[in-house]
Amino acid sequence: MSNKTRKIKPGGGVETRPSPQPLSRRTLRLTFQYEGSRIELVRQMRVEKLTPPSLTPCPDRKSSGYWVELRDKRGKCLFHRLLPDAIRDSAEIYPEGKPLVRTKLREVKGRFEVLLPDLDEGATVVVMGHPISAEALLRHKPCGELAKFDINPGEIGGQP
Repeated sequence: MSNKTRKIKPGGGVETRPSPQPLSRRTLRLTFQYEGSRIELVRQMRVEKLTPPSLTPCPDRKSSGYWVELRDKRGKCLFHRLLPDAIRDSAEIYPEGKPLVRTKLREVKGRFEVLLPDLDEGATVVVMGHPISAEALLRHKPCGELAKFDINPGEIGGQP
């Protein structure tokens, strides 16, 4: 069975695209907390809710930025969610009467939440991205695993 769909283009020709991801009516609501390079999964809830789709293919280690992957027991990426601005080391400041300025935060510290499909084959959640130091994000370094967590097989509305 192929995981691609074929669509006839106007004027002839065939366009091949990956099949859309299956719609999940169960969602994992995961809350992460970070301080410097330490990332923790502080809350894990199962909710009856449609999971918003992922709009891009799963990034690889040559990608830049931050994302969370839902993986099966073999380590295959089943789903991912991009994390624009989830892990921050700077902020935009709007001084009155002056141009916008970006300034470093005193601490690389914060929380973010992610919605992933609650798939039976999902085993782990992995936060991917550039290394993080206590002082700053290291955007010039290659992406890799920053933290990995097992999915709690608890009940709907449960937490670890």
